[in-house]
Amino acid sequence: MANQSKLKAWVRYDGTGRVISGGPIFQVNKPKVGNWKQINANLCCNGGSTTTTTTTSGGSGGTPTAFVRNYWINGYYACITSTNGPLLFFSSSTSLQTGIRVYSDAALTIPIQEGTAIENPTGINYVIGAGGLVYDLSCSNYYLSSDRTSVCSETAPLLQYGSNSGVGTQVTIIYLDFFISGYPVGTTVYRLINTLNGPATQGFEVQSRFIATLVQGLSLC
Repeated sequence: MANQSKLKAWVRYDGTGRVISGGPIFQVNKPKVGNWKQINANLCCNGGSTTTTTTTSGGSGGTPTAFVRNYWINGYYACITSTNGPLLFFSSSTSLQTGIRVYSDAALTIPIQEGTAIENPTGINYVIGAGGLVYDLSCSNYYLSSDRTSVCSETAPLLQYGSNSGVGTQVTIIYLDFFISGYPVGTTVYRLINTLNGPATQGFEVQSRFIATLVQGLSLC
């Protein structure tokens, strides 16, 4: 949809001067209940925003940058589905890029949930690692199974995933909805990748519904 320039973006602050988590409200007038302040963001382009602005308080006395971007609840969904809607978040950086840290509050004390994916309107999307660290999000199809033999014989289910490294390379974290895929916490899953020496696997232990970390390095089939 077109840019709705008449609508203003409002965020709500608590009694300590911190932004209350959640997306901004877009409306013409300031909400009557609560401590609301306007930020410089436009609602455009199917519900997302491509503008950034700075807040007027928080950040341990500094002026953090506020961003509004479409997001997904995890990297896997970012690869296969539409977004979950706009997300308001903050950083000490003036630009959204790999290697910065992002937070849900203007005081920069609450990191964005690990595994969350954020839209990058100009190219590759981002996925959030531990402590709010921003990584590039890559999406590709790989065989993944709790049975390494099954993976090596390429009879395992073909799943799409988001990772914190480039497509076709070794990675240290996989972002996927492991519960829907049938892998509970503690399960070791193997992904198949192709190398110059032939097919190989990496093993990952499922840490939570959306995150598995490397426990076994590259091993040829």
